[in-house]
Amino acid sequence: MGRKSKIRCGGLIFRGLAGFMFIALAIALPSMSMDFTQEPSRLGSGQVYSIAFSPDGTILAAWHEARGAVLLWDVEAQKQVGSLIGHLDITDALAFSPDRTILASAGGWYDKAVYLWDFRAQKQVGVLGGHSAHIGSVAFSPNGKLLVSTVFWDDTVHFWDVKGQKQVGVLTGHDASDMGWFDQVAFSPDGKWLACGSQNGVELWELNLPGPISRAYAYGPQPFDGTLHADTWINLAWMPGDIAVSHDVYLGESFDDVNSGAEGTFVGNQAVTSLIVGLPGFAIPDGLVPGKTYYWRIDEVNETEPNSPWKGNVWSFSIPPKTAYFPNPADGAESVNPNVELNWTAGFGSRRHTVYFGENFDDVKNATGGLNQVATTYTPGPLKLAKTYYWRVDELTGGRDSSETLKGDVWSFTTEGAVGSPNPSNGAVDVKQTQIITWSPGIYAASHQVYFGNDQEAVRN
Repeated sequence: MGRKSKIRCGGLIFRGLAGFMFIALAIALPSMSMDFTQEPSRLGSGQVYSIAFSPDGTILAAWHEARGAVLLWDVEAQKQVGSLIGHLDITDALAFSPDRTILASAGGWYDKAVYLWDFRAQKQVGVLGGHSAHIGSVAFSPNGKLLVSTVFWDDTVHFWDVKGQKQVGVLTGHDASDMGWFDQVAFSPDGKWLACGSQNGVELWELNLPGPISRAYAYGPQPFDGTLHADTWINLAWMPGDIAVSHDVYLGESFDDVNSGAEGTFVGNQAVTSLIVGLPGFAIPDGLVPGKTYYWRIDEVNETEPNSPWKGNVWSFSIPPKTAYFPNPADGAESVNPNVELNWTAGFGSRRHTVYFGENFDDVKNATGGLNQVATTYTPGPLKLAKTYYWRVDELTGGRDSSETLKGDVWSFTTEGAVGSPNPSNGAVDVKQTQIITWSPGIYAASHQVYFGNDQEAVRN
């Protein structure tokens, strides 16, 4: 992959604890207006092992030891907007892809893998395994097609095809010594060089990779893609593509319609990078509807460019329903502790809640006249083992003179001791005729009695 050079770091060198070397460089700052006495904003608490800004500066990612997860923070709003859960150990390095679509997180001793995340959708989209130990650092190439990772103690630098999620090469000349705790890696902006740093200095590898990609597309949607927005109006905003002159805006209630630019979804072409929705005189003047999801898309326009317009991704936001939602335990949950405390998220605009609970679906569904409460928690008391329970939360909205009761869905859960994870799953179709039926045993089970047939009531009884 080209030649390797070794260079010595300049600057002032101090000897620190345990013989480690610390380097300080004197830098002349340009004249600027900055308040050096200001108090910082604090995001979260506890030890943080790694941190990174998204390329557009709107999202900050940080691995928090106390949470055991990579937390995502909206920088301007200074609030958490997501968490990426999956690593089994600490994450010592984070890196965003140049096209603003992927976050890479380096795994520890138990993972030995780099996880790839669609950080806006908050879901894992890939795992780059095959490392021999804890991963020290990660970096994307300028065009985002390659990712490199360094491994503690084995003197290797791994190259990965991001799209194909496969290893395409290994540099074995990296000199990290037996410690390897201070591995760092970085590409030069033009793709020509890869720098690797360790306790033994800095290595330069001449790679001559392609330079950075064009950032022609809109990015950085505000609110965050998939946000639950508790209001009937919203101010949509985005970061413009690098060469955009104006923006075609699409908005609607159907992903497919907005994606295809169907009739009725085109809001207009505009120069500003924001759009008010849900107020009189603006898009959707009658207001956003609780319980609905809205989709929007920004195409970047520059009439002097032959590739214009650049079609953007479809983003979404949802207005919470007026009924209770996000039950905990989740609907259909298994192996629930008999001493569980139920909780839920209050419906949009609700003031009080009425809880119905029991062992029979129809009884809970048809129940009326319960006592209402302010809290969004309910403790039914010690429950039976291996038993399915049903519950419903009705929401009381409006004021004293114009209140309305909104009937909730019936949710269910099963306490521990019952079998779980049936395969085929409940209600499965197109099951093969030679299917082997399996399940997870109850925690106290010594043996199993199996009932099978094509008559539901006969099997039930």
